[in-house]
Amino acid sequence: MPADQLAGVTMARLTFRQYFDSFEQRTDPRGHHYYWLAGEALKEEDLDAGQAIASQYPTDVTAVGKNYISVTPLHFNLTAHRELDSWHTEFKDFKLW
Repeated sequence: MPADQLAGVTMARLTFRQYFDSFEQRTDPRGHHYYWLAGEALKEEDLDAGQAIASQYPTDVTAVGKNYISVTPLHFNLTAHRELDSWHTEFKDFKLW
């Protein structure tokens, strides 16, 4: 997209997309193989972020569709922290650290 068509930069929420699984093996200029998700989106959902967040930030897909550069802060920690204490009690007979 030419720079003069960009609407700007915006912070955005993550959209959940489910794809028809179709991957293409490609080769980068250095000869390394990588896989490109080439399938069509089957389902797209707005992840439940709460009403206050939803009204303040667009989804990334919406932002890109309106010619914005979308910046989405992410984190990767799947620990269910609330469950740790209850499991500690539930499985008290197991040897813990």
